[in-house]
Amino acid sequence: MEGLLLLGRLLLASGDAVSDINVRLRAAARAWGIPRAQFIVLPDLVLASVNPERPAHILSQDLTTPTLRISQVIDVVNLSNRIRRGEVEADVAIGELRRIEKAPPRARAVAAEVTGSVLLTIGLAMIMRADPSYVAVYLSLGATVGLLKALARRVAGLASIMPVVVAFLCSTVVFLATGSEYSSASIAILVPTIVIMLPGTLLTMSAVDLAAGEVVSGSSRFLEGLLQLALLAFGIFAAGNLVGVQPSTASLASDMPGWAPWLGVAVYAVGIALYEDVPARRLAWVVGVLYVAHAAQLVGGEVIGATLSGFVGMLVVVPLVYFLERFRAAPPAFAIFKPAFFLLVPGALSLLGLSELVAIDPNTGIGGLVTALAAILAIALGILVAVRLMRIGDAARAARTQIAEMVRPPRD
Repeated sequence: MEGLLLLGRLLLASGDAVSDINVRLRAAARAWGIPRAQFIVLPDLVLASVNPERPAHILSQDLTTPTLRISQVIDVVNLSNRIRRGEVEADVAIGELRRIEKAPPRARAVAAEVTGSVLLTIGLAMIMRADPSYVAVYLSLGATVGLLKALARRVAGLASIMPVVVAFLCSTVVFLATGSEYSSASIAILVPTIVIMLPGTLLTMSAVDLAAGEVVSGSSRFLEGLLQLALLAFGIFAAGNLVGVQPSTASLASDMPGWAPWLGVAVYAVGIALYEDVPARRLAWVVGVLYVAHAAQLVGGEVIGATLSGFVGMLVVVPLVYFLERFRAAPPAFAIFKPAFFLLVPGALSLLGLSELVAIDPNTGIGGLVTALAAILAIALGILVAVRLMRIGDAARAARTQIAEMVRPPRD
C-alpha cells in the first residue's frame, strides 16, 4: 500500500488528469497482486482501499510541495509503465519514487529557470511580432518573472499571490514604457511577459477530466483556473489605474520579418525546456509538437478567427501527443500540453480582453474580459472535444472487435 500511495502522490504532483491517475494506480495494484484495490482520486486527495472488508487508506497531497518538473514527470510516468508491465516490484518502486521526488534539476535550478523565462518571453514576443525596440523590457521582465517564480517554488504561500504580483509589476513597467497608452502595441509587449502565469495545466487537465466524466475534479480545477485568471486581471487593472493609462487606437507596427514567429517557436521551445527542466533527448519531440500546434493555429485563424484559433490548434495537438506517447522515447502526452497551451494563448491574443479592463468605458472592459476568456477557454474546449472524440473512437473500435469475435464462426 505504501508504494501505491507514494505513486499516487507523485502522480498528483505531476498535474496529470485524475482519471488517468486512477487508471495507473489500478494497473499498478493488479501488477503487485492486489486486484481488488479501488481508488478515489481528487486533485489533492487519494482514497485507496485494498478490498471492501478493510478500512481505506487516505493520502492527502502536501499542497506546499512544488509540482514536479517535466523531467520528474517523465521519470514517474515511465516507472508507472514499467510497474504496469510487471517489471518492478513494490519495494524497488518505493526506492525509485523517493529518488525521483528528491532528484535535483539537471542544471542549476535558479539560473535555468531565469534563463528559460527570458528565452520563452523573447520567443513569444517574436511569435506575436512585437516591437523589437522593447527588447530590454522583455529581457528585464523575463528575468524578473523567472526569479519570482523560482522564489514562489521555494517559499510556501507565495504561489497563491504570484499571479497578482507578476501581472501588476509587468503591467506597470509596460504601461510606463509605452507612454501610458493602451493599444495593440502595448498588448503585444505585455502578453509575453505574463503568459507564463496563465493556469495552463489547470485548464488543460480540467478539460481532460471533464471529458472522462470526472465532474468533481474537472469542475474544481476549472474554477481554480478561472480564479487565477481573475487574479491576473486584477493585477493588470490595478496597474492601469495606478499609471493612469488611456485607451489608444495605435496599431501594432513591427519591423519583424514574416519568418520571425517561426524562429520564435524554436526560441520558446528552448526556453520552456530550460524552465521546466526537459531532458535534452526529449527536446526534439517538444519542438516538433509546438511547430505543429503553431501551424494548426494559423490555419484555424484563417478559418474561424484568431480568438478561436487555439481550438483548432488543440484539436490537432491532442491526437498527435497521444499517438507519440506510444513511443518509449517520447515524453508523456500531458507533459506537452502545458508548453502547447502557453504557445497557443499568445497566438490567439487571448489576453487582449484582460488588458482592456483598464479602458475607461466599463462596457469595453467587460467585452474584453469575455473575449479573453473565450480565447483561453477555446483551447481547453479543443482539448475536451479532442479527448472525447478519441475516447469515442476507442470505444467504437473495442465494440467492433467484440462484435467480430461474437459473429466469427466457430472453428472445427
